[in-house]
Amino acid sequence: GTGFGLDLGFNADLNKSWSIAFALTDIGSISWKKGTVQYTSQGNFLLDDISDEELVDSLLNTITGEGSYTEPFSTSLSTAMKMGVAFRVDKYLKGNFPGTLLFEFNYHQGFNEMPANSKVPRFTLGSEWYPVNWFNLRTGLSAGGYDGFNWAFGFGFDSGILDFDFATAYTHSLLDGNNAKRLGFAISTRWKF
Repeated sequence: GTGFGLDLGFNADLNKSWSIAFALTDIGSISWKKGTVQYTSQGNFLLDDISDEELVDSLLNTITGEGSYTEPFSTSLSTAMKMGVAFRVDKYLKGNFPGTLLFEFNYHQGFNEMPANSKVPRFTLGSEWYPVNWFNLRTGLSAGGYDGFNWAFGFGFDSGILDFDFATAYTHSLLDGNNAKRLGFAISTRWKF
């Protein structure tokens, strides 16, 4: 497919403690004109042992479905509006706080139901604290949107030459027992020359 996408945004510091941001993202569409195929798959499936090769093969056959050629079509990008406000506690207290502390509140409004987007608004609250300049803690909560509720947590180290970061998503799933739906984590490093 071919298409066009555009992001627009701005960020402004209101003073040393407060800043605001606004963005419209993924404005555009993609036209699919060559070799367009629609796959359809339907059925119920219970996978209770991921080491059972017969069950896994049966699941893959069910998911694959059957394809048929279709007329060319167009899809929108995951267009959304994002607004946020950030507050630096350490700047507000003018040095009477250990390290740096940032709180941020965001509002995300999707304009369609494309992948990873939702017309259900999402609200997020996050924080990042550097008690010392080489170590940080991060956490945040979000509600609504595509993912529903999410609690994320992470930390990072900065050695001057190498950054190391660890983050989790859906951390609340650790407390959900058998009702847990997912847990995600990421590890990253960055060399600075």
